[in-house]
Amino acid sequence: VMDLNFQGPFRLAALVAKRMFDGDGGVIINVSSSGALYPLPQVGPYSGAKSALNAMTVSFAREYGPKVRINTLSPGPFLTDIAMAWTPEARETSNNALGRPGKPEEIVTAALFLASPASSFTTGAIIRVDGGS
Repeated sequence: VMDLNFQGPFRLAALVAKRMFDGDGGVIINVSSSGALYPLPQVGPYSGAKSALNAMTVSFAREYGPKVRINTLSPGPFLTDIAMAWTPEARETSNNALGRPGKPEEIVTAALFLASPASSFTTGAIIRVDGGS
């Protein structure tokens, strides 16, 4: 769990951020989880790994700025392949302010914002896209 959700992204971001910093700069967008901000029982290692990814985002943003901007998307429940294992009710309702899980296309605009010059003053941010968890 730690290798997949923290150590891999850490190694990749460290290599890519250094190259971007030595070059013309760039943008890195990590993908965390609402589980890092609102841990649930029985998923402590996952929540811990995603929390570490959030901390790394803030640290690397300061380390590689101003040439490299590094942010994290923090999605809540989304109707991706994993939702096929959910109950029919869980695919229709969610315990968030919007009362439903998100559709994949609903996170795309947040990613496009972070990748674009429109977010030129945004770095080290954890952007919640979770329906108001």
